[in-house]
Amino acid sequence: MSEYFAHTSGDKRETLLEHLYKTAELAEAFAKEFDSAPVGRQIALLHDIGKHTRYFQEVLKRERSGIDHAIVGAEVYFALCGEGYIPNKKLALTICMCIACHHSVLHGMKRYLIPADFNSSMQIMTDDGQKINALSNIEEWKQILSFVQKNELLIKINKGEYLDIKSMNRAARMFYARMLFSCLVDADYTATASFEDPQYLCDSDGASLDPERRMSELKAYRSKAFLNSRPSPMNRLREAVFHDAEASAGPPDVYTMTAPTGTGKTLALIAFALSHAIENKQNRIFIILPFLSIITQNAEIYRRIFGEDVVLEDDSQTVYTEKTRLLSDRWSAPIIVTTSVRFFETLFRVRPTDVRRLHQVANAVIVFDEAQTLPPGVTDATMEIMQELAHNYNTTILFSTATQPNYGYRKYLAKLPFESTEIIRNRDELFRSYDKAKNTAVTFSTDCTWTFEALKEHYKDELQTLFVFNTVKKAATMYQAVKSSGSREVFYLSSALCPQHRLDMLETLRRKFYEKAPVWLISTQCIEAGVDVDFPCGAREIAPYTSIVQTAGRINRNGRADGRMLIFQMDDDEGRGFPGTDYKNEAMISLSMAKKRTINLNEPENVDEYYRQLFTGSSSGEEDEKEITKAIEEEDYEALSDAYRLIEQRNQDIVIVPYLRDLYDEIRQELEEQDWCLTKSMMKAAQSITVSVKLKEEMKLCCRQLRIKTRQGSELTNWYMLEDHSRYLPDLGFSQELEIGPALFV
Repeated sequence: MSEYFAHTSGDKRETLLEHLYKTAELAEAFAKEFDSAPVGRQIALLHDIGKHTRYFQEVLKRERSGIDHAIVGAEVYFALCGEGYIPNKKLALTICMCIACHHSVLHGMKRYLIPADFNSSMQIMTDDGQKINALSNIEEWKQILSFVQKNELLIKINKGEYLDIKSMNRAARMFYARMLFSCLVDADYTATASFEDPQYLCDSDGASLDPERRMSELKAYRSKAFLNSRPSPMNRLREAVFHDAEASAGPPDVYTMTAPTGTGKTLALIAFALSHAIENKQNRIFIILPFLSIITQNAEIYRRIFGEDVVLEDDSQTVYTEKTRLLSDRWSAPIIVTTSVRFFETLFRVRPTDVRRLHQVANAVIVFDEAQTLPPGVTDATMEIMQELAHNYNTTILFSTATQPNYGYRKYLAKLPFESTEIIRNRDELFRSYDKAKNTAVTFSTDCTWTFEALKEHYKDELQTLFVFNTVKKAATMYQAVKSSGSREVFYLSSALCPQHRLDMLETLRRKFYEKAPVWLISTQCIEAGVDVDFPCGAREIAPYTSIVQTAGRINRNGRADGRMLIFQMDDDEGRGFPGTDYKNEAMISLSMAKKRTINLNEPENVDEYYRQLFTGSSSGEEDEKEITKAIEEEDYEALSDAYRLIEQRNQDIVIVPYLRDLYDEIRQELEEQDWCLTKSMMKAAQSITVSVKLKEEMKLCCRQLRIKTRQGSELTNWYMLEDHSRYLPDLGFSQELEIGPALFV
């Protein structure tokens, strides 16, 4: 065969050599960001060498299918790399793995029979049992080796041209492999797309960060925003936090910003990021937030400051344009606002489409707001990678929260050791000043339990009050008790309301605040998710200490009055009214602390004591899930990806509800036309009117279970269409209770 092609499209042909060189150029540039340019280039130069075969050329002609061309590159590299081309066998095997898996799943080298030295051939089976190796005979093997030598596709990699893989532990080595894999996958996809559309690379690359310009825009925005604001103790604290963040520039490292709720962290975080990007010439900023409910509001502020083309909002509810979809696929925008679930889980994924954008976290600033929300079961693995990013990838990390975890109490992290630098110059003084400015008395009721009627009576004379309960059922019961009395207007907030319903309810609530109307809000802990409300008083059911502090941030938020807050225990059938065992255990730590001492929520030493007890008191709090630990010990990439979950969604059902009737009807009509099979576009469109819940069996009779098309046909999913509209109420949202009243959305 005289010419071998990598891609064809109509009359267009791309030779194999053209594709290899184009991919290598991109992968080399990506890997250069973490001092591994030659490795990135080498992986790319051989990744598609299996297309230099008769079988694959027949695939291009649509004469054959089921061919694994990726495995050939790994075989070739292992056969040749021992001849003085690379000084480290582990790195050689990592290169083989990245090449072999670039169209399947990054699984490690456990599937392969690897000899003790490079003098014997590696026996490699195809990564996909349904495919066959593209190599058909020994003559093709010889032709490929000749092609590699003739075109200098094998390059020498010297010490110092890659990260010190020998000194890495397993977790760090696995992360390095995922980063190299990301460079190859993104380069390959981008080069291939550029063959189809020469404009693709330009369209999928975002604007440059230009941190000096962005800092000027930020300062101009702040000056304008505070032009007419009156001096107040709280505003002075916000100014101090912003100044400390702006003045924090230093080398890439792990930093913390421990500042009270309501002290202007949204702008302070971006000031920190820009100051470090200027100092370290970093080219990207990630703002990581824990909850979908606060993504849009924060992204909107940043867009207002820097412009639409600078800020990418990337989450499951974003409706992308063609341009922003490309930026999201590659994380190639200068400022990216995304969720902790999407960000952290990307760090541990193994599928090419998921890992593609991972390399963008190198040479970046990554800022985590509400850092206390990281589950204990994934903490060690996560923090180790954060430290690895700072040490080896020129990446600055910041954890921001009012309740900063002390990871020194974790057994594993204490051995690393895990270290961080606080950027607030006088943290204790900041909290003392905040305590004085906020002027809110917090009372822990530890010697008795409370009923709904007792709470109503206790606050009967209060104009505006916030009540927070631990479960949807208790919040709904309190809401109905207050509403039935008719004494005042009352609102309800919980996960039973779809996202758009929650947004609309909060907007109405804010109007009531502005009008100084008598209003109570009954909520679950979802009020803690960055919801900007300011009640003069409130009550919170006993909860994890961090949740109590977050709720307190919604009481007398701006220090305009003498605030007061009650922490109470419910008379709830022997304490079973908690969302889960871990939540209950953490709430009991708070209760135990309150029984032993007078708790001031604005004293950092109480946070430290809480984490000491959490991280040393039980296996659920002091170490990672066993599946994660085992996967790292065995360097099992797939097992680690499966085990690493920030939110346990495997048993959750997603129900499309009729809150926005026009949208609901539009989706329903499309589903009917598609034989009740979902598409990705339908899922995206429906996000604002969905509720995540574990459906009871009897409730499934009120819903239509939806399907999704697969290669094998269609399969049932965990998505449902609510068909009994009476199950979604205009005030309480989705209800699984049998007796809920008349149909209100018919």
